[in-house]
Amino acid sequence: MTIKGTEGPSQGLDVVRQALKHLSPRTTKRLSEALTLGGAQAAQPIPLYVIGLDEIQDDNFLSAASMAGWRYMLVNDDPVAAADVDVSENNTVGFSRLIHSTHAASLLKASQKADKEYGKAAMEYEPRILEVPSLYLSALWLHGEEDHFFPYASGEAGAMQSMSEDRDFVTKVCKQAENKRQLRDELRLLDDAVARTRTRDPYAGA
Repeated sequence: MTIKGTEGPSQGLDVVRQALKHLSPRTTKRLSEALTLGGAQAAQPIPLYVIGLDEIQDDNFLSAASMAGWRYMLVNDDPVAAADVDVSENNTVGFSRLIHSTHAASLLKASQKADKEYGKAAMEYEPRILEVPSLYLSALWLHGEEDHFFPYASGEAGAMQSMSEDRDFVTKVCKQAENKRQLRDELRLLDDAVARTRTRDPYAGA
C-alpha cells in the first residue's frame, strides 16, 4: 500500500491549458508555453476540500468538509504554479484560479515530506488538500484509516517555514476556530451596541 492519488476530471488539464491562454500574458505566457511544449508537467490532481468556521465544532469536523474541486500542480524542476478546477452539478469542468509563488512551492514541499514519511507505509492513503478560509489555513491531508496533516500555509502571512506533519492538527484547528468564533461574536455584540446607541441618539459618533 502507499499514497494513492485519485483520478481527476477527464477534461481538467485541457480546461487549465485553455484558461492559461486567456489570462494575462505577463503572468502565464511562460507557463502556457512550458505546458504546450512539454517543458512543464501537470502532476496528478489532488482533490480540494473546504470547511467553514461554524462547521468546526469538535474533533470530528473533517466529516463536514466538502469537496470543492481539484488542484493541479504544474511543475518543472521547481513548482511553476498550481491551478484549481471545479466541477458543477451537471459535471461541467470549469477553471477556478491560478496560484503562483510560495503557496505552490510549499504545497509541493509538503507533498514531498508526506511521500517520504508515508509513501511506503502499510496503509493506503488518499492525498487531499484541506482549506479553512476563515483561518487562512491550508494543509495536505493524507486520508486513510488514520489521517495525517502537513500544514503548508497558515495565517495571513501565507506560506509556513516548515511543512512537517502536525500530529496535533485537529486539536489546534478546533481551538483556533473556537477563538475566531468568540472574536466574531464579540465584534457582533459591539456592533449591535453601537447601532442601538445611534438609534437612541442619531448624532452619536458624528
